Amino acid sequence: MTPDKPVLPDRAAEDDPESWGDRSDEDDRRILDEVPPHHG
Repeated sequence: MTPDKPVLPDRAAEDDPESWGDRSDEDDRRILDEVPPHHG
């Protein structure tokens, strides 16, 4: 064990968007495109 490498990861593999087929750089565009119908 090295002191600079954490024992536990910051994020579980299941929580990674890329493991679900999403790319992390697409989130902003997707969120901006998904607006409720009453917002025009």
